[in-house]
Amino acid sequence: MQVHTKTGEHFVLERTVNRGGEAQIWSVQGEPHLVAKLYHKPTAEHEAKLAAMIGNPPARAGAHPAVAWPLHQLYQQQNFVGFLMPHVVGARPLFHVYNPARRRRLAQAHRWPTFLHRTARNLAAAVELVHARGHVIGDLNESNVLVNSQALVTLVDTDSFQIQAGGTRPNQLSQWLGSLPSSQIYRSVVGKAEFTPPELQGVDFKQIDRTQNHDYFALGVLLFYLLMDGFHPFAGRLTSALSMARVDLHSLKQGLFPYAHNDQIEPPPGAPPLRVLHPQVQEAFYRCFVDGYLEPKLRPTAREWGAIMKSAEAALVNCTQDTGHVYTNHLRQCPFCTPLPPSPLPKRRPPLTAARLWALILAFLAKDWVGIGQQHIQQPVLRWGSEIHKRLQPLWTQRHDYQGRLQRSWARLPTQWTIIHRQLFAHGDLWSRWVMGNCIGVSVAGLLAGGALTVSRKVPAAAMLTADELTLLLLVIFGLTLGSIQAQALRHSLLNWVYLRVAWIGATGLAGLVTAGIGNGLWGQGWLRLDSAANDLPILIIGTLFGVIAGFFQALLLRQQMRLADDGRLWTVANGVAGMVIAQGWLWGREWLLFPEVDWRVNAMIGVLIGAGLAAMGTGALLLWLVQGPKRAFRFHQVAFSVLRWRLASQHVRKGALRWSRALLLLVIMFLLLQGIFQLSGFGLHFSLPPLPDWSTPRLAPPA
Repeated sequence: MQVHTKTGEHFVLERTVNRGGEAQIWSVQGEPHLVAKLYHKPTAEHEAKLAAMIGNPPARAGAHPAVAWPLHQLYQQQNFVGFLMPHVVGARPLFHVYNPARRRRLAQAHRWPTFLHRTARNLAAAVELVHARGHVIGDLNESNVLVNSQALVTLVDTDSFQIQAGGTRPNQLSQWLGSLPSSQIYRSVVGKAEFTPPELQGVDFKQIDRTQNHDYFALGVLLFYLLMDGFHPFAGRLTSALSMARVDLHSLKQGLFPYAHNDQIEPPPGAPPLRVLHPQVQEAFYRCFVDGYLEPKLRPTAREWGAIMKSAEAALVNCTQDTGHVYTNHLRQCPFCTPLPPSPLPKRRPPLTAARLWALILAFLAKDWVGIGQQHIQQPVLRWGSEIHKRLQPLWTQRHDYQGRLQRSWARLPTQWTIIHRQLFAHGDLWSRWVMGNCIGVSVAGLLAGGALTVSRKVPAAAMLTADELTLLLLVIFGLTLGSIQAQALRHSLLNWVYLRVAWIGATGLAGLVTAGIGNGLWGQGWLRLDSAANDLPILIIGTLFGVIAGFFQALLLRQQMRLADDGRLWTVANGVAGMVIAQGWLWGREWLLFPEVDWRVNAMIGVLIGAGLAAMGTGALLLWLVQGPKRAFRFHQVAFSVLRWRLASQHVRKGALRWSRALLLLVIMFLLLQGIFQLSGFGLHFSLPPLPDWSTPRLAPPA
């Protein structure tokens, strides 16, 4: 078979070397160091991805190809068929090296501990070469890593990598743009479950952009295979009454590292103890599999692994009794000649940051509340439930075991508590940043809007603005400022790309614009006078309305990019309640006068801070739930195409309108309920309903 490249260079393909489900490998006549990969069904996407790969190759670390990167695209009669890549001679899959039974079949007589450490070091270096160009391997597993007799590693199946076209940026531009891709990203759509990090378990790879942190988890698994006699890091033996098909996948998803203390999984029989490894290697594995479960950014990078493996290899020594035994010099004696005595597994704790400290305090408070509830609530409820059950027994069948259901629900509380505790530790940073960002954002936005109002009264050019235009300007300033600080608070978690932050800011500013227009249309000029008791109801309604509109736009953004929740109604309603509480805080502070000796504006701002804190804690709790919630993908173009396919679109519209009407009804009920509570508490609103504007006469701007 004859093929040619874009430059007109011709090659003759001799025979098929290997065949897979997507392509087959051919040897090249007269070129023993080259092979050709031809697709069974080549597509335009294959061609475009390969063009991006050839345009942005990883650097070469030496004469040996550490990455079997495509060299040229191949064509046959002007039709794209595949690509040309290096041929790795004398290498075998990594499985043949780290599996003890396979190693014994090899003819080479290596000092295997040294060989495995050197292989691990070279593997980390190969991964670092790929990451240096902005690419992500994605499907990093034992079958696409080859190793030769000199411990040199080659990454193969590179056309399945996640490729970033366009290369990397300069450092300053990269810091300004964050993680925004410079051009198109060609995703990696495959992966093995045992090499997939916990945060990607059950996720559709076609719908996400993977990160280098995901590769670091798979790299840690491969290094664990190499250094621990082929045992998977999450393989173990159950110590509880649970029953499951695959223990390794269960412990991986739950973050239960068997070599750290836990109540469910212990190391498998026959596995070497982790403490035979170099202390830096042990620490790196704990960071990868324990700390990395809570915060993926804590996993060791490929460069860190390379430095660690270099130190671990240098620390290897020979046994004085048996020259075939090699171990790390931090041990006092050879672990093969004298087995190590058993020792308790370490209790690994994640790094205690300020955010996790707050999360830990909340967790212990919740634990105390559960204990109090168990003591003072469980027994009376069970007693009342038993009495009610006896009285209703003639009316209901025996299958309605309400007391049993209540007891079973209460028995599930420890499990639910464990889940909540883990989520608090995993996302404590997100919650604390959101709460602080909202408290600061509401304060700064209010001060800026108030400052703009003061300036407008003293600058002659601003006096030309009508009251309606001034109201629009003030609320847009408030929305843009609040959105900016919220986006800054979420930049490390949800909004890590700059265009997401810009969209978030624009959505909040647009909410301010729409809210101001509605307020001007309903109450006319002067409704934004914050010192007038007649404007209490408009201020409260507008605060709620601003939260609803901002929450609606933000929910669209969350669904579009983050794929966190399949419904934005909860986020919309929660933000509406948050806006109402913040507006209520202003009215509290103005009427209550917590500090009578200072101006009422200071008291009002204190009330705003209290309301913003309460509102932020509520929306932050919902945000934590969204992070752990459904991962159903959402795309605007998918909705557009699905609408075209709907035969009874009106039914879908009616169902959607019904769902949203229920959500808004819930918001109205909560509004009335909270106002009733405020009235009964003695510091509720005392307002009179302002008259509706006269639509027959035009509204004129006040004189300058």
